[in-house]
Amino acid sequence: MIKLKPGVGIKATVADIADNPKHLKIVELDAAQLPRSLNDLDFSAVNLNYALSAGLDPKKTLFLEGADANWNLVFAVRAKNKDNPPLKRFVEIYRSPEVKEFILKRFNGTILTTWCATRGFSRGAVLQADFAPHFNCRVPA
Repeated sequence: MIKLKPGVGIKATVADIADNPKHLKIVELDAAQLPRSLNDLDFSAVNLNYALSAGLDPKKTLFLEGADANWNLVFAVRAKNKDNPPLKRFVEIYRSPEVKEFILKRFNGTILTTWCATRGFSRGAVLQADFAPHFNCRVPA
């Protein structure tokens, strides 16, 4: 539908559109306004938290992000706190079967736990990247 300038990645804006052969009119809105604006738009990309708050069914979307998308919940701490026992315990509890079951039931399979591998950042350490807040992602058990 549109092509972006090379290398703009996830920070693309309307100014980064290189080709718009269908002459789509792009309307930039605050994410919280998207669900209530659907009747005035032909289509929209709505974040899961706003879709759920508006009573939208994420399983009835036209497009669903995959498990390989870059939108995971990350537990980030300063490097000196990477071995902090209470923080490690928090992540352990978060990754428990009970929490996993709650997430699956509460979000009706539209958010799946991923329990991804640890990743590092220059300013600190990441305990875990655990959670894929996508409309739909499938991660092997």
